[in-house]
Amino acid sequence: MKRLLIIMMSLLVIGTESIPLLAESTRKERRLISEGNRLFKDSKFKEAARQYQMAVAVNPQSPEARFNLALAQLKMAAQPGIDEKQAQQYLKSGSQGMASIAAVGGSNPELASYASYNLGNVAFNSQNYQEAITCYKQALRFNPNDDTARRNLRIAQKKLQDQNKDKNKDQDKEQNKDNDKDKDKNKDQNKDKDKNQEKNQNKDQNKDNSMSNNTAEQILKAMENKENATRARINASGQGNKSTGRDGGRKNW
Repeated sequence: MKRLLIIMMSLLVIGTESIPLLAESTRKERRLISEGNRLFKDSKFKEAARQYQMAVAVNPQSPEARFNLALAQLKMAAQPGIDEKQAQQYLKSGSQGMASIAAVGGSNPELASYASYNLGNVAFNSQNYQEAITCYKQALRFNPNDDTARRNLRIAQKKLQDQNKDKNKDQDKEQNKDNDKDKDKNKDQNKDKDKNQEKNQNKDQNKDNSMSNNTAEQILKAMENKENATRARINASGQGNKSTGRDGGRKNW
């Protein structure tokens, strides 16, 4: 399974330049965040996250510590070789942290812009281009001069268009398949119907033939009987005339 946070385009990589300048009030908090930033630059994201977590423990309201912790968690989720379940947990925690920073909005527009941008990257790499577009637009509302967010917005919009085209093509293919299935089904039904009609016609023809044969036999038999009766009458009539003639030819003396 592909890691959701693997960035395929260099301009979408979340770089260390996203980490803002520090303005904390306590020395311990500043020290922890500084150490976390040093580890982050060395790509030691897990160790950096520990430093940021301690900074958050010192000052739970520190937007910088919370932002950097969320950023480190997103980086940890994208590291190769990490367990998939653990990666999903880091991704979820990092996204939630970024969302809470973005929600502060006007109170810290710079951080809110960075957070929205990073959330756009997460959505982009999940191929959720509509969500990515929303996040990039939000980043530009907080910081209209963010050219990187603007470029990413254009790319996400293009990706969404391509995605919708592919969906429409797939839908058309499925519809054509269904239409072909219906056509084949209708053809089979028509074939079965024609076969049934042909069978019925053959039955009727056989029935007619049977009736015709029987009728012919009856007619022939009736004619034969009639002829026999006629012969019998003729024979009977001939024998009567001979007898009468012989008698009639005799004279009394």
